[in-house]
Amino acid sequence: MPIFLLVYSASTLVRLLPSKSTKALLRDRRWWGLGFAASHTIHLYALTMVFVVGPDSRSPVSLIPGGLAYAMIYVMAVTSNAYSMRKLGRSWKRLHTLGMHYIWLVYTASYAGRIFQPEKQVEGLVGTSLLVAAFILRIAVRWPRHRTVRV
Repeated sequence: MPIFLLVYSASTLVRLLPSKSTKALLRDRRWWGLGFAASHTIHLYALTMVFVVGPDSRSPVSLIPGGLAYAMIYVMAVTSNAYSMRKLGRSWKRLHTLGMHYIWLVYTASYAGRIFQPEKQVEGLVGTSLLVAAFILRIAVRWPRHRTVRV
């Protein structure tokens, strides 16, 4: 999740804490995102081995949200280039925004579910708190500061 949080929060961090580091993070967000996709390819392989080799009590239906998240990760990775940006136009930004928020939702649901498992409660509280904070900050920096009321 740390790589995802960096990618998800890059533009927010530049707005809140403009510095060489945060600007570099935003500039290189594509590469961080591709690194996230690469690391999740290894993660997907490991999960697949767990399901193939070991007994798992999960219902196949419970794998759908995560499976869709992996699909979004790969669609975003494949379209993370200048050619795709030109071809997709405004749809490129919509696709990547939707993908990032969907992945955020899956992560948040996963960590929130751990809160109710005593052995994973701390992990669940920390993960959920970080993800919710990132979301709130993301919205806060985009919220219009001055709203005019028209009568």
